[in-house]
Amino acid sequence: GEGREAMRAFGWLLLATLLLLEPSTHVSGQYLKYGTLSWRQVSEDPTPGTGGITVHFTLYTAWRRDFFNRNPAGTPYGGCLSCTGGSSLQADCGDQIAPCILPTVGDTVEIYDSVDISTATVPLVATVFSFGEDPLFDYIGRRDRADIPKFTPMCRQVVSEGGAKCITGRVVEAYPNTTSWPMPEEDATSTIYVVTELTHKYPYASASYPARFQGCCRMDSGDFKLHNNPAGPWDIQTTVSVTASRQAMLTGTAASPYFAHVPTVNVIKGRPMQFKVHAFDSADRPITYQIGTEADHGVGLKQDAQRPFGNTNIGMTIDAGTGMVVFPATASTVYERYYNLVVLASVVGPCHSYDTSTVPKTCLDEMGLVVTAAIKTTVDFYIQVVDAGYVGLWPVNDCTAATAGLPLGSGSKVCNQHPLIQAPTTLQRFLCGESNAFVVSASDGDGTDQPTVSVPPGYFSIRHRRQLVLPTAYNMTFAPNFPRGVADCCIRQQAGLNASDQSVLEARGVYSWAPTCERLETNSLYSFQGRHRLDQYAVCFTAVDSGAPSQWQGQLVSPPACTSIAVLRCTKPTIRMVWSDGQALTNGSVFTVPVATGVGFGLQAEDDYQTRQLGIFHRADPGVPATGSLWGPSVCTQNLTAPSGVVTCNPLTRDFNFTAGLEHAGIDYPVCFEATNDQVECPPYRPDSGVVPYGTWHGPGVTVSQASQPLCITLNIPGPQIQWIDPTPLSEQTLTTYMGCLFSITLIAQDATNYFDLDIVPFDNEFGLPSGVLVEGRTCSFVGGATPSLVAEGVGSCPMATRIVRWSPSRSQTGLVSRVCFNAQAKSVHVAVRCFSVLVSKCRYCAQAGESLMAIAESFQTDWLQLWGANAHLHNPHKLSEWQLINLGSLYPAHVGDTLQSLATRFRSDVTASLAVNPDFESLDQELQDGQPVCMLPGICRTAEYRPPRAT
Repeated sequence: GEGREAMRAFGWLLLATLLLLEPSTHVSGQYLKYGTLSWRQVSEDPTPGTGGITVHFTLYTAWRRDFFNRNPAGTPYGGCLSCTGGSSLQADCGDQIAPCILPTVGDTVEIYDSVDISTATVPLVATVFSFGEDPLFDYIGRRDRADIPKFTPMCRQVVSEGGAKCITGRVVEAYPNTTSWPMPEEDATSTIYVVTELTHKYPYASASYPARFQGCCRMDSGDFKLHNNPAGPWDIQTTVSVTASRQAMLTGTAASPYFAHVPTVNVIKGRPMQFKVHAFDSADRPITYQIGTEADHGVGLKQDAQRPFGNTNIGMTIDAGTGMVVFPATASTVYERYYNLVVLASVVGPCHSYDTSTVPKTCLDEMGLVVTAAIKTTVDFYIQVVDAGYVGLWPVNDCTAATAGLPLGSGSKVCNQHPLIQAPTTLQRFLCGESNAFVVSASDGDGTDQPTVSVPPGYFSIRHRRQLVLPTAYNMTFAPNFPRGVADCCIRQQAGLNASDQSVLEARGVYSWAPTCERLETNSLYSFQGRHRLDQYAVCFTAVDSGAPSQWQGQLVSPPACTSIAVLRCTKPTIRMVWSDGQALTNGSVFTVPVATGVGFGLQAEDDYQTRQLGIFHRADPGVPATGSLWGPSVCTQNLTAPSGVVTCNPLTRDFNFTAGLEHAGIDYPVCFEATNDQVECPPYRPDSGVVPYGTWHGPGVTVSQASQPLCITLNIPGPQIQWIDPTPLSEQTLTTYMGCLFSITLIAQDATNYFDLDIVPFDNEFGLPSGVLVEGRTCSFVGGATPSLVAEGVGSCPMATRIVRWSPSRSQTGLVSRVCFNAQAKSVHVAVRCFSVLVSKCRYCAQAGESLMAIAESFQTDWLQLWGANAHLHNPHKLSEWQLINLGSLYPAHVGDTLQSLATRFRSDVTASLAVNPDFESLDQELQDGQPVCMLPGICRTAEYRPPRAT
């Protein structure tokens, strides 16, 4: 037994020596091509003993296909646990003995340690995942550190397999070897993309942990031509900053940013290159980028002959705010050389709240202090230099057809450039259960397909290079769609280019997805990153320029264009209106509210429990009456056990009351009520019944999509029905009176509803009353004698108003025609106008008390016998009755050319007397209009009033 143990120890020491000498042959980590690690806190439980803070990790890795092509006789670095999703035996097994298994999308794979460190005498190279709780944990690949205790990684030990299964993952993207078009680029066909999701519970306390996925080693500088960090260990890190503050967790800031990238970026030999490293944050915090230092690469294997380590000596730089990497031309002069790049993305957090007065908003802790702690995460990938036919160092470099160029050996794509690709750079919000899409477009690079040489068919396409990580329970029928194949929109072929055909190739594709909806209680398809944000993903696209169908005939691949997608479950609240007895009212109800009365009702709103806070408001358009409207306080119902967490105000009840005033009379007020939720990310104007948009209330902090379908009613406030009744003069009627006569008019107006108080008021403009008119006080009565049931300001006291107008025209007003107007008006500003005219006729006069015919003749400067002759009905010229009508003369219609002087001469009238009875004439010489009435006092006695002859 002791001999066997000694042999086993000796065997592991020998294996360690071999790993140091030949890392490219025996070290599993050399198959890693890409890796990034992100995390998100999903719960906090303060229960002593069993509680803690639960964090969900997502590890995204890409491996050389050979890593999983393990023949059972080979060393088990990695393999399939369930290769049933279309996997099959393969003849091409890389460096392994055929046949072997190639995993495909949906398969579950396992990643092994390269050694069984449970029996090793020194901490050898291993592939491990650490949650960062061991304070003594360090790079397990640092073999020169004798003081580091042996660390047992999170793996189940399987001695019989010669290694430890470290973690498992699901294949989310894999391209088999194929000979049919469209051909994936070589980097894609040699890569398996794996996602591993882990959950870990930390102690219930706010703290930070350095979680990492580590192993050995990267590609070497021999066969794989890795220029920097060759055969060195990789260390994919993230800072896990958990919080015991539930509020901070609900802000979504107890999470790391996450990267979306591709394993390899092409650069062209001899030319500089700029490309963006895409990182996203589900809480929309500003992201800071930096290139990893030597410490970030796990340097320390004492492989001095394979330096340089790190990135700084290459000259690559990154913009801290945008993530734009500049790869210098000097670093791309080594043909077919790979470079390694590690980039860190940092955000601050967790945030209990925000100071929104700053731009960008400032992250605050529970004490209101500014948070400065950084949450970092890492992405590790490669840069590949390809020859596109340029000679010399940029910018002084030449293009020569003698250079092999692209495709290899054909001389057909000399001095090619990268194709260009565009995808949305802003967060795309996709609604579950609805169709969503965005456009990806690309154009071929300048210099491609030179028309001076013949070429094989040209191929140009857009590739979907980073798939969404959907769970196995997801119905793939509803998975995202992006077209592929010759017949689809994103492939363009162009053959036989010549000098007359220099078209620039373009491609366009539509990425579409109608995500499946899932309620919070189910929680099987999504990670639920917010109350209505089911999950957040990133997808990447590249444009590929292929010189020919073969994948080996030289391809240029654009840097990735990556887009972040948030899947939203947008619900709309419901609202209903109820009376105090609980009876619900229907949409479109009409409420009749007389002036000085009111109406009130309760509004109830509720929503799915992913809504924690509801509000009930009226729509800004049409609004509510500016006066008389009164909202009651919101009465909230709490739910402490909802799946989404504590619901503070759902359902919600709120009362609305309205009292009609005089200013409302006669108006119908349409009023629409809406319930709003706190789903602030939902896009505006989601369709209701496919056509009608709902949610148009624009309140503080509420977008138009957060509102329910409106509940609309009409407040009908009856107005007065004002009528003029007899004996009120008819509209535009002409009434006649005479100078000195007592003239009276009775005006009566009523409100037919017998409700509104009325008054009768004369106009005060040009249609006002002549001087001397007296308007008596208002007298009130009721329509039909019925007394109104309500007496208040402006109603119930005087629905029928009467006023008497009295007037005795003076001599100076003889011949005056006055058009007068009166308003019958309520205090609600409703009015009914009545206009009529009053004519003060000439040549007649009403005797005043005590006047005789001789006194009247003297006042008009005529002979009393003349007046007696004109008034044969008088019996006693010395005794006249008060208001007795006296004829002064005859009315004569003037003719053209007549003047008062000429008429006085013709009728032998005294000119002074003529002016006295025609005060509307300005002078004796005034030329009169044809037909203008003139009062003439002839110098002879007449027994009848003169009348003009009838027209014949």
